[in-house]
Amino acid sequence: ASSLSTLRKRELAFKHALIACVLRPSDVEYQLHAAFILAGLKRQQARDRSESVKDVPEAATIARHVLTIEGLPPFTKARAYNVLSESYASSIDKIKWLSKAIELHPYKNAYYSNRAANYANLEDRQKAAADRAKAEVLTKATILHRKSSAEKDPAKAIRLAQEACQLTNYGYYLY
Repeated sequence: ASSLSTLRKRELAFKHALIACVLRPSDVEYQLHAAFILAGLKRQQARDRSESVKDVPEAATIARHVLTIEGLPPFTKARAYNVLSESYASSIDKIKWLSKAIELHPYKNAYYSNRAANYANLEDRQKAAADRAKAEVLTKATILHRKSSAEKDPAKAIRLAQEACQLTNYGYYLY
């Protein structure tokens, strides 16, 4: 029952993402969101049918198209590489595209976490552990940043923000 529920949720999410794309056809963020959801939906459908997970070329095509657009910010290009990673079944391909995403946006914990899982699939424990550790640090920095933004006491907000900055070696502009 939970697998069916997950499938229904993914189908509904994809339907909503497509509607967003129709309403704002030139918005690349919506296109990437729809492609990401499509890849997850196709994987869930394969799992539910007890089939091996295959590449999702439709999602890859969208991501590749976005990567041809001039003037996109690095985090948007990183997101396109993340969608490319989600569109492939092979851990080697996933690692390649996640590494590109990390080059462009090295402060996104999900990229490290996903790459760690793929290194683990390939039994590269050392690289998996390094990426898991980096993901944990970035997760902690994100939590501290959010707490600092919500904090009413200015002194405490500054202290929390400084802790987030220290965790990223003052390299990420949001912290």
